[in-house]
Amino acid sequence: MLPELSKSGSNGENGFCAISDTKVLQELSKRVHHSMFLAEAKFRESPDLFEDAIKEQNAEKLRKLVTCSEANENTLRLKNREEIFGLFENQEKPFTMKLHLSAKTF
Repeated sequence: MLPELSKSGSNGENGFCAISDTKVLQELSKRVHHSMFLAEAKFRESPDLFEDAIKEQNAEKLRKLVTCSEANENTLRLKNREEIFGLFENQEKPFTMKLHLSAKTF
């Protein structure tokens, strides 16, 4: 699928791509580890609730126990803001991407 989305050859932006990918992976790792820490803290706060949900294998109940709706709302708010402004650091105009899809991609 990748050859259908991009032109062959290098556009000279390999360094930028590597730095951007590294930043994304670091932020993702930070979020995962932070979430694990919070889930552990919530479990220790009320283990009986969690143990019941685990024994019942009730994924929805577990999700509600570990989810902080206020944090999720803030994340969605920031995502919406990013979509509205759509600018990267030190970028003067919004990032645009042209996709060239063909029938064989799908």
